[in-house]
Amino acid sequence: MIRRPLRGKPLILLILAAVIVLLMIAVILPFQKNESRLAVLIGSASEDLSWLQRIRLIFILSRQLDELSQPVGSAGNTSIITVDEGESVISVAQEMLDGGFIRDKELFLNYLVYRGIDKKILPGKYAMQDNLSILEVGDHLMDPAYRLISLTLLPGLRLEEIADLIEQSGLRFSSEAFLIAAKDYPAELHPAGGTSLEGYLLAGVYEFKRSISLESFLNGFVNHFQRIVDEDMVEAFRRNGITLKQAVTMASMIGREAMSPEEYPMIASVFYNRLRAGMRFESDPTVQYAVGWDENQKTWWKNPLELSDLSVYSEYNTYMIAGFPKGPISNSSIEILRGVANPDQTPFFYFRAKCDGSPYHNFAVTYEEHLQNDCN
Repeated sequence: MIRRPLRGKPLILLILAAVIVLLMIAVILPFQKNESRLAVLIGSASEDLSWLQRIRLIFILSRQLDELSQPVGSAGNTSIITVDEGESVISVAQEMLDGGFIRDKELFLNYLVYRGIDKKILPGKYAMQDNLSILEVGDHLMDPAYRLISLTLLPGLRLEEIADLIEQSGLRFSSEAFLIAAKDYPAELHPAGGTSLEGYLLAGVYEFKRSISLESFLNGFVNHFQRIVDEDMVEAFRRNGITLKQAVTMASMIGREAMSPEEYPMIASVFYNRLRAGMRFESDPTVQYAVGWDENQKTWWKNPLELSDLSVYSEYNTYMIAGFPKGPISNSSIEILRGVANPDQTPFFYFRAKCDGSPYHNFAVTYEEHLQNDCN
């Protein structure tokens, strides 16, 4: 049997092809339009997305632009959010939802995936505000400028050593600018009415925005000091016969002398006993502070001191002057200040490091006993 050609088949195929083309145009043109619009409003799609992922996310996000750009709140309250190393993006999104920084967890995740932020979130601490939009929250999480800088101050650091830490921290002001401002602080804002903040930057771990100004940085430390050293503690200093400035100065010496926190009240008692007896403090750290930078040892705290160092005249050298040095010689901590406020009641006038390598001291009532505690 001879089959006759189907004359209508090419026409049908042409019609089907035309329909498909029209359908593709109907889909692709709006897709391209939405993609271009999204790129302008919220950024370009991640190159890691598949074609189907891009279509899906562009379709979803283009219909929720208002939700993406609208802040959750308006108060501007700030909370610290921590993103751990290796933490999943779902966990981060849940933390943002629980913290009140986003309203729609799924929308937030879709945005992060669309922009590729889900793979760029940096671990660290962030100061997040409740008046940010999803777009802003996402941008914060992948920009190192928004991560908080951690600064750890140990007891016994002088301002120059703190300046070195600032130089390495990533804060935007220089160590030189810090030193100038910290040594010439407004007296009307100073906790004790002075101008130098030596001794008033308490030990601790602090978190700062990278963009913090030098003025805000210093004011933050002063405000922290005034919150911690409250009126009850200042009154305790007065009961012991000393002013706030003298208490901070004594604490600064203890911070350099003591190696164990449990000895803070004990060493404080020695200084009080010597003060009340009219004896000089004769504290080696005050000499080290007076001597300053030692080029040979590359340190601000020359050790061991030479006999000639003890005779260097300075308002800080307590081998040469009676009573308190001119001011604090280093920073201290709230624990040391508590030891100054509530010293042990002891008969001791002397102390020196034990010879066993431990972080403790031998205490003595008389100078003869003190000599017997010598390790030589």
